[in-house]
Amino acid sequence: MSDEGTFAPRRDGAAIEMTDAVARRWSVRAATVVTAMGLLACGETTSDPVPEDRGFYNAQVSGEGIGATISGNAVFGTVENTSGVIEWTLFLWRGDHFTIFNQFNVITLFRENLDRPEPGTYALNDVASDSLTADDFVAAYALSFAAAYGVFFTGSGTLTVETSTAEEISGSFQLTGVLDESLSIDIVAPTATVTGTFRAVPGTILATF
Repeated sequence: MSDEGTFAPRRDGAAIEMTDAVARRWSVRAATVVTAMGLLACGETTSDPVPEDRGFYNAQVSGEGIGATISGNAVFGTVENTSGVIEWTLFLWRGDHFTIFNQFNVITLFRENLDRPEPGTYALNDVASDSLTADDFVAAYALSFAAAYGVFFTGSGTLTVETSTAEEISGSFQLTGVLDESLSIDIVAPTATVTGTFRAVPGTILATF
């Protein structure tokens, strides 16, 4: 796997603030992100899943100071987040180990409805919205390169499912994410647009966002 593109880091020395206020602001879903990014910052690693066929995805990332072509693995399944909520998750990632000093890209699209989504187009909603239902999808995009990393939460977008079976889900997505500065360091882009296609297979979810 390889990435092509450039990322421009921020130079103002911003620090991460892992506070209860952040968790409350982003609700149950984002509380999981705080925990996951905390593990990354500590340099802990997570092993690759066992299945040999891990699906694939290809995507373009754009934003202020960001321009990249990314690709990697794609799996789907259900996973329990750190708040005890089980979610159906489409998990797209590049990078075999998630540590703050390794380059990785992670895209997650998830909802509380555990049913496998049928073919169709689904809106990606603001993760902080008070009107989210169990059927609504939300998303997050996380990236790390050198000592910089960041998390972008759903601002808007769509998930289009073209094929949906127990063995394979394929389709495309377009996500505009808003940077959460409290979970990011040395990233200047206020938003990031991620557009791509995928063919996902059942697999192990490495992290929840």
